[in-house]
Amino acid sequence: IFGNVITAQKVAIRRDQDDVRRRMFALASRMGDEYYYSIPFRKKNKKTGEYEIERVEGPTIVLANDLAREWGNCAVETRLIDSGNQWTFYSRFTDYETGYNLTRAYQQRKGQDTGMRDDGRRLDQVFQIGQSKSQRNVIVNALQSISQDCFAEAKKGLRVRIEKEPDKARAWIQKVLADLKVDQRRVEEIYGRSAANWTVADMAQIFAEVRAIQEGVAAVEDVYPQKDAGDADPNFGKGDEKPRTTPKTEI
Repeated sequence: IFGNVITAQKVAIRRDQDDVRRRMFALASRMGDEYYYSIPFRKKNKKTGEYEIERVEGPTIVLANDLAREWGNCAVETRLIDSGNQWTFYSRFTDYETGYNLTRAYQQRKGQDTGMRDDGRRLDQVFQIGQSKSQRNVIVNALQSISQDCFAEAKKGLRVRIEKEPDKARAWIQKVLADLKVDQRRVEEIYGRSAANWTVADMAQIFAEVRAIQEGVAAVEDVYPQKDAGDADPNFGKGDEKPRTTPKTEI
C-alpha cells in the first residue's frame, strides 16, 4: 500500500511537546463536544429485565486534525482498496522528526444508512465518513497519550460550559434534535426523564451523542432507538432515574 520508507529527518523548527500539550488542552477546553462523540447502546438485561446502557466514546476527526496540525512535522496519507460492497481505507501517520510510522486499516461498508434518499449523495457521504474515520484512527493511535488527555479535557470543558448556562444548552439540544428530525420523546425515554429534568451530566452526554450523529459515526436508530410499545420504561418521568452507563473509550 505504502511503498516508500520514511526515516527521521532534519527539520527547520523542532517540536516543543510541552507547548503542543498546552495549546491542545486550551483548545480541548473550549471545543468540548466537537472533540468527542458518545454512542449509547441500549439493551435489556435478560436476568433482571431492566434496561441498561453501554456507552462507547472516542475522539472526533476535529480533535484528530487539530492534534496533527499542532503536533507538526508529520504527515497523514490515505490509500483505498475498493472491494465491491465495501471500501478498505489504509491511513499512515509519519512523524518526520523521529521517523515513526503507523499504518491502520479501516473497513467501510457502502450500504451504511445515512438517512439521505439520493443514493449518489449518500454514497459520497459514506465515502467521506470512512475516510475521516480512517484518518482519525491512525492519528489518535499514533499520538495516543495526548489524544486521551485532550479527550478528557474536552469532556470536562463541556460540563463546565453547560453548568454555566443549562437552559441555553437544553434549548440548543432541542433545536438540533428537531433539525435532525429526531423525536425528542425518544431521547427522553433513553434518559428516563423529560427534557425539563435533564441534568448537566445528561446534557453533556446528549451533546456528544448528537455530535456522533452529525459526524456520521452513528445513525439515529443506533443512538436513540425507537422502543416497542411493550417496552415502555415504568420509571420514565420520575426525574430521579438515570440509565446505568458503562463507558468504553474507543481509541
